[in-house]
Amino acid sequence: MDKIEIKPYERVGTIKFGSNRETVRKDNGNFKEFRKSRFSKNSTDDFSSFHVFYSEDDRVEAVEFFRESNLYFHDIQLFTQSYGDLKTRLNALDSNNTEDESGIIYKTLGFSVYSPDGKQVESILVFEKGYYD
Repeated sequence: MDKIEIKPYERVGTIKFGSNRETVRKDNGNFKEFRKSRFSKNSTDDFSSFHVFYSEDDRVEAVEFFRESNLYFHDIQLFTQSYGDLKTRLNALDSNNTEDESGIIYKTLGFSVYSPDGKQVESILVFEKGYYD
């Protein structure tokens, strides 16, 4: 599997924030469209190992990756770390974060880590600037 690099607030892998849905679908192949929740402003595209979230005008605003993804930030392979080890490494880069019982949001780094059990990283959501404002 190819290495997927996070470039905060710019892109993740080949997916650029602000890209239109049509471009993302064309570039990434087979997908299933679904509603993430009843509160979702728009539908989400499931590309198997990641989900793409769109604004009301069909522009990429966030991408969620799951454990089978080869996701990197700098030289850190994110899914090979335990939640505790990853948190320690990332806190050294961004101490201005928000943590709750399900994970931690790194606004400066442009992504959040979901770990409801506090041990294993379940998913990582990479987002555009202003996503959590």
